[in-house]
Amino acid sequence: MKKKTVFGTVLFVLLVLQAQTVFANGESESSSRSNNTPQEPPPNDPWSGVVLTGETEPMFEGTIWAHIDDADDILEFRAGGRLVNRRIITVKYQDGSVAYTIPASANGTWQYDGNVLKFVIHTSYYTLPGNSYRFYLYPSYREGKYYLQTQRVMGIAKNHTGREYDFTLIPSTGAVPSMAQQPTAPSSTTNVYVQPSAPAQSPAPAPSTPTFQSGRYAFSGSNITMSLSGYQATAYSGYTQVAWGTYRINGNQLVITFNTGNGAGANLQGKTFAYTITSDASFSGGGETWVRTGY
Repeated sequence: MKKKTVFGTVLFVLLVLQAQTVFANGESESSSRSNNTPQEPPPNDPWSGVVLTGETEPMFEGTIWAHIDDADDILEFRAGGRLVNRRIITVKYQDGSVAYTIPASANGTWQYDGNVLKFVIHTSYYTLPGNSYRFYLYPSYREGKYYLQTQRVMGIAKNHTGREYDFTLIPSTGAVPSMAQQPTAPSSTTNVYVQPSAPAQSPAPAPSTPTFQSGRYAFSGSNITMSLSGYQATAYSGYTQVAWGTYRINGNQLVITFNTGNGAGANLQGKTFAYTITSDASFSGGGETWVRTGY
């Protein structure tokens, strides 16, 4: 269930609803007033006619997976190729306070064949409390490989506009595909893990992980900054907010995903960036170095 922060149109609708709520004699006007907000058309679903049929050997059926950058974006692989995608939509006001938290879900189909997992998520929608305006969950097509050594699915996703981005799935709530159908020979990768025949030696102490401070971070040589606080990420161009999303920390790795982008940040929407935390107030990756500048 994806924790998706929604601004723009949602904020506009909230403001319209607020403006239309008039208290007279201790009662509010009819909620039918909120239906005056124009309804956007549903997005085009290029895969509306695609039906995938599951698998012929037991592997994914009955398991639950999540996106590595958002453990609450859940995928349930059900019998007969049926797929259920569960998310949580978090609607926030401009000041960052939470307006609503809404469960949402979408349906699709999936297929696993020759170590390749394919699945389609179809268009769905949700509404805000007391309002009939529909907000859409956009359709997508995803295709990736399952890697036994890491128990991850890695691949490419494509949205309804044709934009492509990387995705990684990890087992959720301990649900892992059956290993019975996997070959026992080592793969062609460099790292091969085997069970030691001698008693295990005491492990070497793990390197210390920097303590990461939340706050405002700046990218040297540009006017781009990011606010990272409470696992919410906001990107700015100058003083203008251009993208919103979430971040997570895994050891010394910082992973940032932007769910929404506009203007100068439109190209960030749907993308995930991974950095290495180099100190409690800096991180770097991909030729970029970000340094904390304040709160």
